[in-house]
Amino acid sequence: MFGTLSGLVPRDHDYPERMWRMDVMQRVLWGTIYDVLPYEFHDERMASGEYVPLRMRRPSVRYPLARVVVDDSLSLVFGEGHFPSLDSDDRAVRQVLGDFAREARLNQVMLEAGLRGSVGSVAVLLRVLRGRVFFRLLDTKFLTPVWRRRRTSCCR
Repeated sequence: MFGTLSGLVPRDHDYPERMWRMDVMQRVLWGTIYDVLPYEFHDERMASGEYVPLRMRRPSVRYPLARVVVDDSLSLVFGEGHFPSLDSDDRAVRQVLGDFAREARLNQVMLEAGLRGSVGSVAVLLRVLRGRVFFRLLDTKFLTPVWRRRRTSCCR
């Protein structure tokens, strides 16, 4: 069924396949993958009177299982009481790091980044304006990483 649904998601061949795969996975995560099906579950007949196969109908009940699994997994890493501790030998540095994490709401930023990045990747933009720290999550669906070959010779 997943192959049928993903095959119905429109694909722009001007973009790399990665963009289309991330689009499909985002639809699964947010529960909108069934929106590509043309008929509601209760629509048994087309306008022409033909029977509508079940595979062409949207489900009557949607349960966001993928999102629940991702949310539960992320809460074990970044949730209340689970957020990694910011540590330093210097007490003043520990205090500054703790204040930074609270002021910037770093745990919520990381939860959201983990959720949005679970389908492939996410970019986190850090800005400092007038002494305050701001994070913004950027969608990477349209960004394609470019990998450079490493030089194998050490004498150049």
